[in-house]
Amino acid sequence: MTAMLFDCRAYIIRIYLPLAFAVAFIISMAWPLPGQVFLKPAVMGVHVITFINICIVFFISGLTLRTDELKAAFSRTAAVGQQPGCRQTMQREACMQHCATSSA
Repeated sequence: MTAMLFDCRAYIIRIYLPLAFAVAFIISMAWPLPGQVFLKPAVMGVHVITFINICIVFFISGLTLRTDELKAAFSRTAAVGQQPGCRQTMQREACMQHCATSSA
């Protein structure tokens, strides 16, 4: 009996996301009033609840990043080429201005 319950629990955990989505969809279709009430507040055309939910999703996904993945993401230059930094750009612009004024 316990092995059967363990198998059932493992199956539900494996399909939890589609199961939770189906339950939420059925509840929202059967009783749409709470969703309509929460969606009403808007600031400059942006729904507050939608914005908060998106922020929570990105915050949680950011918490799941490992520091080595974060370092790798910020140090990637091979895919797009070497990008000059702010200091290099300022030096190049100063050199170009100097060359333009000295040749004139």
